[in-house]
Amino acid sequence: MPISYWNALKGGGDTATKLMDNCQERVGIRTETTMASARLLLYFGIVFHRVNQWCYAKQDLDFYPTIAHARHANNERATFADSLVLLFEMFLSQARNSASTVDGLDGDDGLTLEMNQVLSVGDSEEEEKDEELPRKRATRRSVAGTPKPVQFEVAGFKTGKTPVERENDGGDNFKLRCDLCIGVYYGKLVPDPDLKKVLKDQRIRRMCFHCGTRTNYFCFGCRRFLCFAPPKLERKDEHGNKINLPKQPKYFAVKTPVLNKQGELHIIQRDDKEEYKFEKEVGQWTCYHAAHQRGWKTHLQLNQSNILEATRGKRTRRRSF
Repeated sequence: MPISYWNALKGGGDTATKLMDNCQERVGIRTETTMASARLLLYFGIVFHRVNQWCYAKQDLDFYPTIAHARHANNERATFADSLVLLFEMFLSQARNSASTVDGLDGDDGLTLEMNQVLSVGDSEEEEKDEELPRKRATRRSVAGTPKPVQFEVAGFKTGKTPVERENDGGDNFKLRCDLCIGVYYGKLVPDPDLKKVLKDQRIRRMCFHCGTRTNYFCFGCRRFLCFAPPKLERKDEHGNKINLPKQPKYFAVKTPVLNKQGELHIIQRDDKEEYKFEKEVGQWTCYHAAHQRGWKTHLQLNQSNILEATRGKRTRRRSF
């Protein structure tokens, strides 16, 4: 067994040494341990390289007249450098996907990389016609692979009743949805990456529901387009006529309570009276804030105790409304 295993790794004419000489390791700290570990990893890379070559060979090996023809076809199919790059991209892709999940490396596919997820056997015409069998995967993959989109929970429902302009109230259901919306999720709306190549117009821009400015920022809760800029004082209707809008404030302020080291409200003495200590924090007022102020007020009033306990480092039961 040791001799057979050695021969399987080394190949005819000491091929393994030749492959490793062509693709040498680059270890920064060259100690005996790191050099031996790098050498072993290269040996396993050669095993992966041979498997990668044979997985895309003809299913009927009688297609090749001799072993020399089969080895030549394998070498034309993928070089050792191609296989190492492919293996590197697979491990890197799995690490990125695991890092993007809540459970980390313990989630999704577990801690190990299964060989059946890395390689798919089959290249014959019969297998390509069979839909149940895996299709041939390209040998080369992009090095800069981007993780899949992060999947969030549903924040609203598409009813088809959301009005385009502010003048249309949209009915009681829409009004209630807007009053209870707390602004999740809010961000720039972009085309679906899976359909991006087939879409002619890849811009998604609508009129801001609050001020009428063209924007592509969208709230997935109340499903309104809302710009993240100070509201304008005028807008144009469909005929090009100017419409004056009510004046809006430039800023919003939050009177933030201050807690002491014990996690209690900090009390200060002022004019022989005890008062709670607050700090005024100011932010820029935008259409996004104007559209969600009612929902925030309702949500925060119902969850003041939970916010205080979270500040003290304690978990509380979630309240829904």
